Amino acid sequence: MCDDGFFCTVDTCDGFTGCINEPTDDLCDDGIACTIDICDLAFDTCDNAPCDGLCDDFIFCDGVERCDNARGCVDGPPACETGIACAISTCNELVETCTHSFPLACEPPDVHILVTDDTGALWDVAPFETPAQTLIADSNGTTHLDIAVLGDRWFAADGAGIRELIPFTNFVIADLGVGGPNSMAAGPDGMLYLASNPVFRVDPDAGTQTVIGNLPAGHNSSGDVVFLGERMFVSTDSSCGGALVEFDTQTGVSTVLGGDGLGCVYGLANVDDVIYVVNCDGKIGTFDPDSGEVRIFARTLVEPFGADALP
Repeated sequence: MCDDGFFCTVDTCDGFTGCINEPTDDLCDDGIACTIDICDLAFDTCDNAPCDGLCDDFIFCDGVERCDNARGCVDGPPACETGIACAISTCNELVETCTHSFPLACEPPDVHILVTDDTGALWDVAPFETPAQTLIADSNGTTHLDIAVLGDRWFAADGAGIRELIPFTNFVIADLGVGGPNSMAAGPDGMLYLASNPVFRVDPDAGTQTVIGNLPAGHNSSGDVVFLGERMFVSTDSSCGGALVEFDTQTGVSTVLGGDGLGCVYGLANVDDVIYVVNCDGKIGTFDPDSGEVRIFARTLVEPFGADALP
């Protein structure tokens, strides 16, 4: 007689108070320790979201652990593996660094990432070269929260807005009068895209800003946006740690692809159609948005606040 017709409630009859319909998530326990099991009262269905942060064993050299909905915690590729068969790589657990050597016939990838650091200085970060960082321009006294390259135009974002820079310098040539979020990237349509939560589209010529959607509940941008073709990705932080979210610029729908294994990812860059990630303590890796695989293989001395591919 006390059945309220909802799956997400436990229905009991109390001799003194009458019917009790108590919502509970226990009905959705999938037996996988690393999933967050929630019974959605609005839709009366279970949501078993993987939480990669619950799988971290805090060992650098064994790579990034992920949560699989069916198998639980699974290991990713060991840290320092570049995927280049001829490279000789070693991992130092004590200082969490990688060392790579490339024989004469083995060509390292030509990867250069534009990074703005915690002072606003601009750097060329080349993870497969020694040294791994070269100064491009000293700070102009303003800390950039992110940097974006749109064709032959460079833009920097800070708490006050977006400013256009002379390329390869910190000289400001224009103030767009909009902005404020901590992450930014140039889209294939010639627009700038920014995220905190919500997500914005900015016309760099008209200086207009439009809200186009939101990140998933519980997620906020940790520091950057990147495009692979028409696909847009945002690095986020949540209660489960760092993650990569795909955002559809046409529909405003956002989808969590998985944990980034690093947390505080402040820099994302598309170099030769590969997503490179740089976190707040300088760890560098790649993220495959289709498989969710994360590889960590380098570290820079630069403390990044934002990144893009260096032209």
